[in-house]
Amino acid sequence: MERQFGLLENTLDKVTFSKTINYRGVNVQEIDCNCDIKLYVKIENNRIFIIKIGYREWNIICSEKFLNYFSQLDEKSQIKISIVINYLEEKGVNLGAENSSKIKGTNFNLRELRPINSNNEAIRIFYTFTPKRMPILLGGGNKDNCNPITWYKQQIKYSRKRIY
Repeated sequence: MERQFGLLENTLDKVTFSKTINYRGVNVQEIDCNCDIKLYVKIENNRIFIIKIGYREWNIICSEKFLNYFSQLDEKSQIKISIVINYLEEKGVNLGAENSSKIKGTNFNLRELRPINSNNEAIRIFYTFTPKRMPILLGGGNKDNCNPITWYKQQIKYSRKRIY
């Protein structure tokens, strides 16, 4: 459903309403802003009232290498990884440093997810974003039992092949 509203004085912007949802007992319209946020608004007497601002949900693409790695893990590790993937799905490019960091030594935006660390595990999930800013999970591993420098170089090499 499309409606036109003057969102700024003397301008007429086209707004696309994705769906109607119930937010704290009020029916509100979700607006797709074509950016990292969603607006939830209430419309009365041709006026827009912003009710809530939230992040859009991100569809995550999984490479075959990641799926193979994930399927070989024990249930506890899968749960830890699933939690941090859910964070990525919720926040996308806005995921904070406590769960994600940029990999140094790359000429592209390679990042790593860091699941909750227990039992001295250092599980890392490598990912990047498509031009449309969709996360792609490229692979993963536990860097504890190997030389971290060599391990990162191998992960970067594979990730570069997967992207280009």
